[in-house]
Amino acid sequence: MNFRETLYVTIARNTITVRCVDNRKQATATGSFSTSRLLVGNFSVAEALLRGLIPQVAARHFYKTLVAVVHPLELVEGGLSQIEERVFNELGLGCGARKIHLHVGSMLDDQAVLAMLGA
Repeated sequence: MNFRETLYVTIARNTITVRCVDNRKQATATGSFSTSRLLVGNFSVAEALLRGLIPQVAARHFYKTLVAVVHPLELVEGGLSQIEERVFNELGLGCGARKIHLHVGSMLDDQAVLAMLGA
């Protein structure tokens, strides 16, 4: 029995997409959380969108733990600041994930997500 749900969360300007690697369900939501300088300028809006997407893709059970790869797709030139890293980690924790891995780079397939998490 698998005791965890693995999520791949991509964040673009005003758009969040969540894919559950285990069942391949995917959902996308849009809202006004980005600014001209920050991918996540309004944390509460981004967190609410992400929280709304989780039940659409992952069947939550009390014995299952959420783990997530969070992947910002834009405004990452030159790397992320400590503050941006914390924002993305807090988004993952806010949606209920126990383990967060932050990824900056090319898009990942399901096998790459699992490899990144050591599954």
